Amino acid sequence: MNNSDKKISCIILAGGKGKRVGGVDKGLLVYRNKPLIEHTINAVTPQVDDIIISANRNIDRYKNYAKKVISDESEDYLGPLAGIDAALSHCVHDLVLIVAC
Repeated sequence: MNNSDKKISCIILAGGKGKRVGGVDKGLLVYRNKPLIEHTINAVTPQVDDIIISANRNIDRYKNYAKKVISDESEDYLGPLAGIDAALSHCVHDLVLIVAC
C-alpha cells in the first residue's frame, strides 16, 4: 500500500489513570527502550495516514509522537468511550482504526 492509498484515521487511546501500573501513564511506559506509544504508532503507521492520540495527562509529552493529542471534555475519567467520542471529530477520514495503548 502506498501513502496515497491510506485513507484511514487512527485513534490511539492513551488516557486513563494507570491504576494497574501504579498510576504511571501506560503509553509512556518503556518497553524495549521505547515508550509503548511509540511501539503503537510504529505498528499502525503502515495502515493509516492520520493519527490522533486520546490522552488526559502528559499532553506535552504525547505531542512528541503525534500532531493531534486530544483530551476528554470531562474532568472525570469516564473511560475509553469518552476518549473515542472526544477524538472522533478530529479524524479526517470516515474509516477509523481505534487501538489501545
